[in-house]
Amino acid sequence: VESYIAIKLVYGTMLLLTAAIIAKALRDLGMSSSRTSLIAALFLINPLSVYLGFKMMGEVASIILSACAVALFITGLRKQKWQVALALAAGIALTLSALASAKMPLLFLAFWIALLCGWLPKEQRKPAIKAGVTTCIAFLISLPIGVWLLGGSIHIYFSALSGFMGFTKRLPMWAFAIFNLGLIGMALWIITPLAWLSSDRRSRPIFSLWLFFSTIPILLTTINFMEPRYLVTGLIPFVGLVALGFEAVFARMK
Repeated sequence: VESYIAIKLVYGTMLLLTAAIIAKALRDLGMSSSRTSLIAALFLINPLSVYLGFKMMGEVASIILSACAVALFITGLRKQKWQVALALAAGIALTLSALASAKMPLLFLAFWIALLCGWLPKEQRKPAIKAGVTTCIAFLISLPIGVWLLGGSIHIYFSALSGFMGFTKRLPMWAFAIFNLGLIGMALWIITPLAWLSSDRRSRPIFSLWLFFSTIPILLTTINFMEPRYLVTGLIPFVGLVALGFEAVFARMK
């Protein structure tokens, strides 16, 4: 029993650290401390986060590593002198994240695309592209090495993907998928559309694009048998949009 409690505490601590890393990374992007604190709080109370922590899923270890990759990448954009080293470190963090959960690097990749398309001004995009490419190269080189060191083969990812896409069951799977989508945010889904009432027109695009690119690949490949935890890649931008929705409500109540 004591060992079980200790493991639970470790998983809870990892979720708390993930929330802190997310808040720090978004503050470094220029978002307010009140908003980043709200996003961190929503991340912790989100039904999917609670579920992952309670069930002690591998996605918990994976998401903290992907969050580290995002934080390292943003820090590299701010500190040009260390940009290459931090971009390489982000790539290693992505590899460790993928070893815990193969889908999780989508969190970083979607963030990178959203950052380029919906946040950075044109003059800052070139360094971000270079840093992102460096991170991706480091990831693509180190991932096969990590899999090999664990005694596996990179082909297992393709076999798993093929298995997901070919899975069938005598159930209305589209209804099952919609039900699982609802479980991810539950009542928070009601607040999400209110993000478009927010006066912050700069933050909406980055969270929207981040959510889109981090979840659509998962939906397309697991639609035949989707579980809520598969969409953990979009959890951070989802609570980001919810935070914008709450801000819009609070602004209109004043």
